[in-house]
Amino acid sequence: MNRYFNGARGWKQVVCVLAMCLLPGTANAHTPPADPARFAKEVADLVARDAAEQSPQNGILFIGSSNIRKWPIKTAFPMLPLINNGFGGSQATDSTFYFDKLVLPFHPKLIVFHAGGNDIAAGRTPVEVANDVEDFIKKVHTELPDTKIIYVGLFPAPSRWELQDKFHETTRLITAMIRPDRKVTFLNPEKPLLSAEGTIRPELYESDRLHLNAQGYEILSKLIAPYIKKAARK
Repeated sequence: MNRYFNGARGWKQVVCVLAMCLLPGTANAHTPPADPARFAKEVADLVARDAAEQSPQNGILFIGSSNIRKWPIKTAFPMLPLINNGFGGSQATDSTFYFDKLVLPFHPKLIVFHAGGNDIAAGRTPVEVANDVEDFIKKVHTELPDTKIIYVGLFPAPSRWELQDKFHETTRLITAMIRPDRKVTFLNPEKPLLSAEGTIRPELYESDRLHLNAQGYEILSKLIAPYIKKAARK
């Protein structure tokens, strides 16, 4: 995976740099990741909760942004060894930064990871987001070489519909990056959450027009269920 994508990363970054130099007003187009320290209190609370609840070892761990945090996984998959360590507003780099606190202690057999939407909304480019997702995957492969990963792709949302082109480019890059990696599965939630015409289904979202409601999460849970149940049997 790394050999394939590192080469792709190199020419993509060259193209981006050239474009920034040639186009007026884009010299400062790069947006750095947000400071992970902004989540220190929330992560400390998750660590304390995990300790109090004696979160399971060798189970299935969910991590990422608010679409993970709000996912009622223990209702959707009762009796399975699950941990939900999502934290709202996070970017892909935040999950990597807090890996040693929120992932490594549990040695999960499967990680369900979702991030990228907040990153794009904050000004990160599709190439940067794909690189950040790869960094998280590389961290897992290094620290937990037997652990499988499901990367849940970017969600279409009414409040971010104008970002769909960037979401699609991010999806394309991430799909190309993980395709050769047998330990990573890409799960694309876009089609099930859109109408047959490819338009938003507002009935699947909360009033903020960003987060899924119970109906939306039911669709998402059905989509991922075969992978979760297979991992639980091993």
